[in-house]
Amino acid sequence: MMRVRAVYRYGLLCALFVSAVLSCRAGGAAAVAQSETQPRQPVFSAELPPVPNKRYRIAVVFSGEYWEFFENFKAVLYGLSSIGLANPVSVPDTIDTGRELCAYIASCGYSSSVDFCEDLFFDLEWGKQPLAGPVPADLILAYGGIAGTVCCVQADEYGIPVLIDAVTDYAILGLTKTAQDSGRDMVSCNIDENRFKRQIALFHALCGFESLGIVYGDDVYGLTYNAVRDIEEMSELLGFRIVRDTAVKEYTDGDTAALYLEAIARVAPQADAVYIGASTAVTEYDIMRDIAAVLMRHGTPSFALEGSRRVEEGILFSFGSSAFLRSGVHMARKIALVLSGERPRDLAQEFENIPTFALNLETAQAIDFPIPFETLLGADELFPRTAGKYEAEL
Repeated sequence: MMRVRAVYRYGLLCALFVSAVLSCRAGGAAAVAQSETQPRQPVFSAELPPVPNKRYRIAVVFSGEYWEFFENFKAVLYGLSSIGLANPVSVPDTIDTGRELCAYIASCGYSSSVDFCEDLFFDLEWGKQPLAGPVPADLILAYGGIAGTVCCVQADEYGIPVLIDAVTDYAILGLTKTAQDSGRDMVSCNIDENRFKRQIALFHALCGFESLGIVYGDDVYGLTYNAVRDIEEMSELLGFRIVRDTAVKEYTDGDTAALYLEAIARVAPQADAVYIGASTAVTEYDIMRDIAAVLMRHGTPSFALEGSRRVEEGILFSFGSSAFLRSGVHMARKIALVLSGERPRDLAQEFENIPTFALNLETAQAIDFPIPFETLLGADELFPRTAGKYEAEL
């Protein structure tokens, strides 16, 4: 039976989680410390040195056009404005791709220090497009695992500084040596190592589920896109059972979306709650409202890995969008430190965002999910209604 908990228990669960993680990692802490030849330069607490008075060309590389990459990049632009490297900017709602955003920034008198232009935007189309030769830039922002992997070559072979962001699991893709050290002099990652564990802890605090359903392809991409390793760790910590369905594809194909919806329909009645990751069917096809419809028919609470945009589309819970803004300031400060001469590897990679969450009230009512008053007070974003209509007929 579902045990509804008040949101204030989230703090207690996180304290338990941190304590457990520190305990189980204690044996390896000394080895990690010895591998670090020097402490990492903090990013948020560091006093930013003056950036030399010249224009810097910054390239932006997306693994593919994806709304989360776009939001992260837009947040960096706002972050650069907030630290004084650029003028204040307001991005029009009509702009929704990385290429369009670069073109707009290049045309609006954004900065006298940093240049973003359409010619330095690269969409790798999920591995279909190469990134040949040295990119003519002073620094590269890489978004997603494919972009991170490709841009590491730019760092290793051509010495171009690379900052990597928006990757679910850096370690499994070999993008970093440890959470503290990229292992490459010209590379720094933006790692919130416990981000998805905090999501699961929050979801459990809100729902008290005894079983959690997840759908993912049983390959390295499925494990990465859906934070499976983190879910397994939290399962042991919090004592819930995992209900899995891996009969899906982590590549675009004629039946990729249909297979995912069928898997959700199988998992929903078997689990107390369902966690929606960033599987290929979720990110590449417009099916989130269909997913939400399936879950609602079974009365199953849900949480989306990707953020409040998915809550707006019908998922019950996710993290709030304010996380993008703080992450953007963090990346902007990294850019300033690199342009002023800091070696990327020397910068702290670990970045822990402030926990926030979003809630869809219409979905809660549809599945008869009781919302304690404390939960309403704790929500950063409330969506009274779901955008669009539900069309799934599974």
